[in-house]
Amino acid sequence: MRIFLRAGLPLLALVAPAASADIVVTDDAGQTLAFSEPVDRIVTLAPHLAEMVFDIGAGELLVGTVAWSDFPPAAKAVPRIGDSYRIDAERVVALQPDVVLAWGGGTPLDTIERLRALNIPVAVLTPRDLASIPRHVEWLGRITGKEAVAESRARKFRESLRRLRDEYSNRESLRVFFQISAQPLFTIGAGHTISELVAACGGENIFSDLDSRAHAVSREAVIARNPQVIVAGHYAGSSEELSEWRHWENLAATKTGNLFSVNAERLSRPTLGILEGGRELCETLQRARENVRRKK
Repeated sequence: MRIFLRAGLPLLALVAPAASADIVVTDDAGQTLAFSEPVDRIVTLAPHLAEMVFDIGAGELLVGTVAWSDFPPAAKAVPRIGDSYRIDAERVVALQPDVVLAWGGGTPLDTIERLRALNIPVAVLTPRDLASIPRHVEWLGRITGKEAVAESRARKFRESLRRLRDEYSNRESLRVFFQISAQPLFTIGAGHTISELVAACGGENIFSDLDSRAHAVSREAVIARNPQVIVAGHYAGSSEELSEWRHWENLAATKTGNLFSVNAERLSRPTLGILEGGRELCETLQRARENVRRKK
């Protein structure tokens, strides 16, 4: 039995008797959902949400997801219902999900509203920062009955993040430009999880003054801020990301050879696996420090 509660309505007025709603949770949009038992049919509207379902050992509950849901490899076999921005609502209905997980800040609002109009419970999970990741893992553990696994994975994530910060955050600071894409040139603002990882690694994001999480910038703006390190996210099959910067010989990063590519897949998805990318980023910045010292 499934019960969907809308935000702002008194809980006791909607759940009668109380025992009919043994699992009650609130999503990041303030919507309250209640279930009489753990869910057993989940649809996710973003690749990172599919990965997170597998992270807590609930992959067998995933009955539908979107394009680019490719990690772990088992996620590739899950039926597709569209991509992160356009879905086939009729196909979602046919899958009879107990809950649909939407990406706050990514899934279009009209998609969420259309599914709710079809009486499908939609939970919005918004990855605002690194702390959101273990919190979302625990949230999923509660609705799937995988609390023990979820709490264990969340605890290990927090411990690993703390160790990473302890190891790197107080090292010599470096001005860092993180390049999401070269054409058009996109970077990260202060609110992005990658910016938070740059700080954890002892770096300073040169565009931390930007309000947005991701932003288009000009090459001239980057040159004016003269980063000591340029790190480009590399995706499988992508072309050379750093070639243009090699032409700017007076740029601090170019002078010291501090032009690096890192695995964007692990850094860009707000899942438990982001710390794999985080450690690679920290090791990269440490190599950059050594290059700077050698050039002095």
